[in-house]
Amino acid sequence: MSSEGALSSPWQAGRPLAGLDLTPVQNTALRFIAAHPGISSAELARRMHRTPQTMHKIVATLEHRELVRLQPRPGHGRVLGVEPTAPGRKLMDEADVVARAIEERMVAGLDEHQRQQLADLLQHCVTALGDPPGS
Repeated sequence: MSSEGALSSPWQAGRPLAGLDLTPVQNTALRFIAAHPGISSAELARRMHRTPQTMHKIVATLEHRELVRLQPRPGHGRVLGVEPTAPGRKLMDEADVVARAIEERMVAGLDEHQRQQLADLLQHCVTALGDPPGS
């Protein structure tokens, strides 16, 4: 398949999450927030390699949809922490179902040994990347 054909695939550009009205970046942000409740938008921006302005827009969108809430962080002055809401957690659960279906389709032609090899190789890639520079 050409790179042009790959980019037009329905599995590209987060289309499976479109049914949930959730972009891949929003999904990732929501997961970071759930894993680190109270994280500031600035810290979230650093961890996701986004500008503070971009992250502000992402968080504002999630907040407008009531998927996250901003709370004062004790001892941090005016800095607000971001926390997931119950609807945000529910949406993450729904996104997990979509992701599992994609993963299953992706490896459907592999036997158990091949699946384990793939998992090991992907883990090797993640380990090789380590922490991003400056983190």
